[in-house]
Amino acid sequence: MIIKSEYITKGPSDHSHVADASKLHARIEVANIKNKANHTQQLLQQIISATQIPAGVVGAMPSGSSIKNTLRRIRKRNDCVPTDPKSLFDLDIPEQFRKTKDGAQFLLHDSGPSNNRIIIFSTRDNLDIMDNYSDWFADGTLKTSPLIFSQVYTIHVLIKENIIIPTIYALLPNKTEETYIRLLTTLKEIKPNLNPKSIMTDFFIWRHIQQIQGLSTKYKLDPNFALHIRMISALAFVPPNNVILAFEELLDSPFFCENEEFLNPPTNYFEDTWIGRRGRKNVRKSPCFDIIIWNCYEISKCQGAKTNNSIEGWHRGFSSLLQQNVEEIKYEQYQSGINNIRNTKKYKDSAGRIQKLVNGYDENDKLIF
Repeated sequence: MIIKSEYITKGPSDHSHVADASKLHARIEVANIKNKANHTQQLLQQIISATQIPAGVVGAMPSGSSIKNTLRRIRKRNDCVPTDPKSLFDLDIPEQFRKTKDGAQFLLHDSGPSNNRIIIFSTRDNLDIMDNYSDWFADGTLKTSPLIFSQVYTIHVLIKENIIIPTIYALLPNKTEETYIRLLTTLKEIKPNLNPKSIMTDFFIWRHIQQIQGLSTKYKLDPNFALHIRMISALAFVPPNNVILAFEELLDSPFFCENEEFLNPPTNYFEDTWIGRRGRKNVRKSPCFDIIIWNCYEISKCQGAKTNNSIEGWHRGFSSLLQQNVEEIKYEQYQSGINNIRNTKKYKDSAGRIQKLVNGYDENDKLIF
């Protein structure tokens, strides 16, 4: 006890009170989280989310942001995660990031330091899946792409009706035809037997809409305007011999005539790329892709996979979960008879509606279709 003047400023310590068990357990949980951050490659959010905190301990835990900041300091101090490279020449992938959690080789190909560097992540098991199933889906995303690359491009495989799994994760420097050819050629060199029956991508109509000032805003805010724009993409579901006629009828419709100048960029893109522009003697030039390659009419009649919606949905999920191991577990469960690989119900419903519309197609009412 300390007495200053006539006041007691410090009394005896009370060692008889009961220890706060929740604070003790909270310290233990935080220590476990720190240990995982120090010895695993998991994302910080994954580590925190996977930690089961008892209800009585939650109130004593630090905030999520505080824990994340602590984990970042630990990883930075221990160099667990390499610093972000400034260019494609500077990137050096540490050995621990070249393999899956099971020790399998995951870095399938690295073209080496250059402005056109391509890096492909996959496993031999994934390539075997691609060899065994011939319907592929491909799509790219910017959201999860490292700053030094243009996009993360993934290839998925249809292993059963409405069951699609990712097999290839590629970091690409740009979106040129040459780069896509390099990607596919490299896969063929690694696995010569790869011979897909089909590869589904998308029309990229939306990208051209975004490039036109004011058009994307109008598309988002005006449902009727958006409906007419989507008619361009809907040409994929018209019988192949009716596609050009339907496109010309679409351009002659009141909506497209009234907005002709506004809509020239997307319609010109579609014409040049997918059906061929008219040249001399009113004969259409060869398009970049023949109609028979991209048309979905026949496959839609039997309710096959017709759009990349589920792949785009997967990319949104991939933004918050970057882990090949999760996909391996899902596929192993599927092989064991446990089907945890499902397309969202809305995609199944959409496929059913498209099938119904396609089976009711009337060439005399193309625009109504």
